[in-house]
Amino acid sequence: MSDDIKPITHLLHDARLLDLNWIEEQREIVLVVNCLRCDHAGKKIDSPVTLRLCDVRSITAYESLPRVLDDQVPNLKSRHLLTKKDLAKWTHRGGLYFAINSNTERFEYATAFATNHIWSSTEPQNSCLEIYLSTAGGRLFIACSMIESYSQDDPLPLHQWESEYANWWGAWKEHWDSKETKPDGSEPTEFDAAIPIADDSRDVLIAAPQAPAYIVDSDAPHELLEPIRDYHEGHLAEDWIRMAGGYPNLDQTPQQRASVLHDENRSGKWLYIRQVDKWWQRDQMACVVVRGVEHGLNQHGLPENEETVVSYELRRYQDRWIIWNYSQGWPRYGSAPALRNRQPWHDEWDIASHKTPSEYDRSPHKLELFDSYPQAFVITGLVVLILVGLFGCLNFLEYLAHATVKRGASDAAVNRQQIERPMD
Repeated sequence: MSDDIKPITHLLHDARLLDLNWIEEQREIVLVVNCLRCDHAGKKIDSPVTLRLCDVRSITAYESLPRVLDDQVPNLKSRHLLTKKDLAKWTHRGGLYFAINSNTERFEYATAFATNHIWSSTEPQNSCLEIYLSTAGGRLFIACSMIESYSQDDPLPLHQWESEYANWWGAWKEHWDSKETKPDGSEPTEFDAAIPIADDSRDVLIAAPQAPAYIVDSDAPHELLEPIRDYHEGHLAEDWIRMAGGYPNLDQTPQQRASVLHDENRSGKWLYIRQVDKWWQRDQMACVVVRGVEHGLNQHGLPENEETVVSYELRRYQDRWIIWNYSQGWPRYGSAPALRNRQPWHDEWDIASHKTPSEYDRSPHKLELFDSYPQAFVITGLVVLILVGLFGCLNFLEYLAHATVKRGASDAAVNRQQIERPMD
């Protein structure tokens, strides 16, 4: 394949791996994938795409460090790593992530805590393509010299594949544009599974409150807190390069990453970090859970302050720590724990009211269950049905008891009449 092969990664967006086969005699790995393709008329192309990874130099199964977005230090216990037997008879059909010469995936592979070297040749690998696969069965690193693509045994040029991929998204757009004109109850299509992404690129309609973005007094190491501070102070100052330094993308230049962060942070929301709830560090990974205020527009279009909790997953990259991932929750909605005691910084903000801390003295599982209104209604209904059933049973038993006593009294009266009747 003479074309630039980097676009293969996005052409395999939402792809499903149907088969994988390692042919050792030919030093070739064959992937059969079902991906997003349509012809010019917008009709789905059902035939799968076959990718041949040619002149393979090495194959390694590995397990990267786990996602760490809570206060629990993970137990680095390896699962089942893929083996040569798995590659000879593939049984792990499902989703596929495919990356070529990715700095992010190279870092994940370099910091993997478990590896299994399946096969390697004696030839040098310094000029090879680096292929990173994430499958339902596990992750693979493959070094090879060439990738070829086919459809129904015919070569599939990259420009043709890109055109078919664009046709699919064109048909997807037409489907959603005409969604309002379709009658209710119409048959679902494959395009219904791809939900449109919300557009947060609108212009900011409110100004950020003039307050420091980061005020924290914590025993956490400074080097762990530095990328979090850079991220939030950079956001408030619209210093996108500083934000990119705290939360980089290893496959983008700082300028590219800054441009992405600029586009992603135009929704008119700002976070003001005020305390560290918990933190831990283990080797090259760490987690810091911070709490503060999120300022933005509420559902009525009015400015509002909301208490929020953010969990940052950090990785040691080169000589510094960087944000690797994060998750956010809100005590008001039960997606983050509430504080038992009101903090001094609460008085500085007109924070929207939320449930009292005592309402969160429950396990996370109970929190998820009872803070979900539909499930709560179902459970309440079941309890009512059970109580009504018990009440009905008790009434029925009471009726039987009364009927038995009444019949017994009647029988006794008859017997008494027979005894008292004079003899003829």
